[in-house]
Amino acid sequence: GWDQKEFETLGMKLGERGRRTDEIIAALRLLLTERDVSFEGRYYRFQHVSIDPLPGLPELWVGGGSKIKTALSPDKTYIAPTVLARIAGADGWLARAAGSQQMVKDDVQAIRAYLEAHGRDPSSLRYGHLNFTHLVDTDDREKALMLQRPHIERVMGTHRRSRTSRSRTSWAPRARSSSASPISSARASRTWSSPRVATIWGSSSASPARSWRGCRVRPRAPVER
Repeated sequence: GWDQKEFETLGMKLGERGRRTDEIIAALRLLLTERDVSFEGRYYRFQHVSIDPLPGLPELWVGGGSKIKTALSPDKTYIAPTVLARIAGADGWLARAAGSQQMVKDDVQAIRAYLEAHGRDPSSLRYGHLNFTHLVDTDDREKALMLQRPHIERVMGTHRRSRTSRSRTSWAPRARSSSASPISSARASRTWSSPRVATIWGSSSASPARSWRGCRVRPRAPVER
């Protein structure tokens, strides 16, 4: 999270979120793999806790990265060293939806370089990207953009688009709309043609099929690469 008021409501400080995240990850690694666990951290403490049956440790995905600067968030425009260290200990990395396409690409390079410098094969980390789609009923790309833009701008405004793509489709923010849905990816933006066209604002999935509200949308052919 990034909203100061949310942290204040919980009696927490925004500046603690990274350390709290690292600490709870350490605690969960123990809780999910061992019994009779005691933990003494700066923020979290418990004694003799067991989860039964033990579920085992699932894949751990860590988010974070560069973002477009706005007055709404105090976050830096670059990926912080502490975030790089957190990612290096995870199974996967989920890029932010609040960065431009170039920011995501730069973050990938920074992460790969960090992993190599610390003795980890960059290909051992899984890469993903969270973003949102707004589906419209047309096979025409320009018409799709025309129909989608008012909905995106009504929810997100026009100030969050990356400077290099204001006339195109690359949107940085996380949209909060009843018609928005998360997708995962590790590649740049694409627009796909399907029975219902899904124009992707920001980076999008390059997989042959993608999920949307529990449905499987299988594109016929890529319109733009």
